[in-house]
Amino acid sequence: MMKRSKTLEDTKLWHVYLEKVPEADERTVWIKNVYEMAAANLKGVCQEFRNYTLHDKTHVLNVLDSMGGLLGDWIGRLTVGELELLILAASLHDLGMVYTKEEKELCLEDEIKYKDFLRVHCPELIGCIPSDWPEDIQQWYLRTLHPFRVSDVLQNKEWKELFERYPDEIVPRRCVLAVCQAHGEEPRELRDNRDLEYLDASDADPLFCALLLRLADLLDFDDTRAPKVLYSYVANNEKSREEWDKHQASSGFRYPKSPSTKELPYKARCKNPIIEHAVRNFLDWVDDELDNCARLQRFCKAGWQKFPFPRSVLRNEIESDGYMSGDFCLTMDRDQVLKLLMGENLYDNRDVFVRELLQNAIDATLLRGQMDDAFILEESRIDFWEWSDSEGNLWFRIDDQ
Repeated sequence: MMKRSKTLEDTKLWHVYLEKVPEADERTVWIKNVYEMAAANLKGVCQEFRNYTLHDKTHVLNVLDSMGGLLGDWIGRLTVGELELLILAASLHDLGMVYTKEEKELCLEDEIKYKDFLRVHCPELIGCIPSDWPEDIQQWYLRTLHPFRVSDVLQNKEWKELFERYPDEIVPRRCVLAVCQAHGEEPRELRDNRDLEYLDASDADPLFCALLLRLADLLDFDDTRAPKVLYSYVANNEKSREEWDKHQASSGFRYPKSPSTKELPYKARCKNPIIEHAVRNFLDWVDDELDNCARLQRFCKAGWQKFPFPRSVLRNEIESDGYMSGDFCLTMDRDQVLKLLMGENLYDNRDVFVRELLQNAIDATLLRGQMDDAFILEESRIDFWEWSDSEGNLWFRIDDQ
């Protein structure tokens, strides 16, 4: 599996960048300052999202490593502008998960945004104000906003001062923000985003960088993002425990030296079927994103249109530790099932099913009377039917409205 970087200087992207831009150059120094400030600020994510896997310096470095792994020996084809865009986007893309108390309150008071969230994710809570939501729903809502908050966070004093020294040679700031935001958008939104169009002066393709960020963000899927030392903090939260368990079970991906459309090798050891199910569901999401990248890259500049993204994840090294996993089939005796459904083994009196069918028809009719104002209960019908077939079987049926 891939060796994870401990510092920015360890990453392949930074090595290649320094081959093209002197280390003492103004823009190099500025980009490193952005990375270091982001790493410091992202420590605050765990204060609000304490049940989530890490979104800190470790995640930034893992995303940079995943980008380098995907690019393989194509990494040298990145332009200076693209290298800078990728390093900046990896550093800043989760900055919107850092909330002050005031910022959190403003988001929870934004009626338009939280109602949109409820309609999509939690319709059962429509009509409830955020203060009445369970804590995990509040966190989920705040997390959905984070890709779109980066520009807001950069208005804070320390960030504003740093970005006032934004070097002219680096790609426009709006494009950096667009790439960061792209990791939370629907794929169709990327295609029509003017801020992701090719930049002639900078010789950079923001759309390709956005695709790499979206994919690398997902491919940070191993135990470095869910360290055991912090596991006790989430042990009492079922959803978070599942999230951490699947990361701890994962050994991660192995990237080929040269990028290829072949399946991307993956390895994991799962302690129980629930974890394995969660791992496989996550890999389905990765497969979907790989498909999105393959479809969207035709809108990239010519040089990146033929980049060989893997088409799916190879899963033959997912081990089942202590249980048996596989595709199993449950078979039943047809005659016994029919006897059960006919009530022969359910009731002492075989005719009880007639009463149950009638009661179902009455209940359904009464319920429609409560839910449908145009339905006139007194004029409703319940019809009984009885007939014999050619084999002498007696059939019974009830129709309701």
